[in-house]
Amino acid sequence: MSQRTVERYHPATNRWSSMAGLTTRRENLGVSVFEGQVYAAGGFDSMWAEWLRSAERYDSSIAAWVSVADLKNARRNCQLVNLNGDLLAIGGNDGVQLQVQQVERFAIDAALTILKVDQIIMSKQAGGPKAGQGGSRDDD
Repeated sequence: MSQRTVERYHPATNRWSSMAGLTTRRENLGVSVFEGQVYAAGGFDSMWAEWLRSAERYDSSIAAWVSVADLKNARRNCQLVNLNGDLLAIGGNDGVQLQVQQVERFAIDAALTILKVDQIIMSKQAGGPKAGQGGSRDDD
């Protein structure tokens, strides 16, 4: 069942407490922390049987969720991922096709780009021995 409720965990006391609810009732949404703020996007509203494009960010200065730019594609069961300084919405189901095949990259206030999954290129290679360096490691 779709809900607006949000709870915060306090490790020091091992307790949960209620906090401001989402602006939109959602289930099966994507959630991530990006630049120190919590984002929630997409999902499904079971009351209206609606796949969602809307997105929101928790603004701790006013203790409330605020709307940000919508996803270009409605999707539930997507993953929001913070990768190399970008917030990405990956995959999910849009209610029309079985799986959404695009990845969306966000700025703080606007959706910037839609990418195909095979277009995501890591900005830096993983560490490990470099050819011709006798097994030394990349320290970054």
